[in-house]
Amino acid sequence: MAEMTAVPEIIPGEPAEMKAEGHKEAERRAVRTRIKMEIPEAEAAEAFQTETTAGGAAMKYKCLVLDHDDTVAISTPDIHYPAFVDTLSVLRPNMRLTLEEFLLASFDPGFSDFCYETLGFSETEMAFQLQNWRRHAENKIPRFYDGIAEIVRLQKEAGGHVCVVSHSYADNILRDYRENGCIAPDAVFGWEQGEGRRKPDPYPLQEIMARFGLSPGELLVVDDLKPGFDMARACGVSFACAGWSGRVEQIERFMRAHCDFYFETVEALRAFQFSTR
Repeated sequence: MAEMTAVPEIIPGEPAEMKAEGHKEAERRAVRTRIKMEIPEAEAAEAFQTETTAGGAAMKYKCLVLDHDDTVAISTPDIHYPAFVDTLSVLRPNMRLTLEEFLLASFDPGFSDFCYETLGFSETEMAFQLQNWRRHAENKIPRFYDGIAEIVRLQKEAGGHVCVVSHSYADNILRDYRENGCIAPDAVFGWEQGEGRRKPDPYPLQEIMARFGLSPGELLVVDDLKPGFDMARACGVSFACAGWSGRVEQIERFMRAHCDFYFETVEALRAFQFSTR
């Protein structure tokens, strides 16, 4: 597939070595345990050793790996779900799918498996839904959650990295960052990566670590769905659930039970990742 020029270049390389973090990782595990015991997030964040500072802010993780849809951008209810309903009206006219059912399918087994295995889409049908989805996505720009642009700014000012791993296309993601007045990410891994290189495959995280010379303990994946969780687990990377987008009880229950961190608000993530000197 031809490379999209709008996508920041990703340097090819072997998967980064999964090195143990020793004492620092032990500290992080201790904090995760405290959070699971429902100690307030801001208090738990204070237990982390600060690593890099700039302008009075200290970041906990050198690289934030952000999902896009419903983590950064408010997009599924107004763009992706209506696009898929429109697709079903043509390909499966007798089928009805609620927003909650769509979210659950995207959570597990994931969108591709839902289309191919559950709905039995052929390659021709999948190409049709992709074209229809792109048309919807290109005609409407989603709004970012309040506070996301501030987190990206603080991360960059502290000398850190911001990367995006998403099932949306990279050109739409970069457009959304631009139109929402947000600093562009350092790297974007979108749908155009193809099978075997999209989450939940570990490829995006391996490439991020190789490109920026990072170890697993220096990354934090922030996502609202299970494919991002599975990707992080495959690489030994910490995972934080974007609970501010939560609308489905089953998803929230899984995430609270299995994730390293669960944040109900964007502000809670900001307070966790940064501290003031």
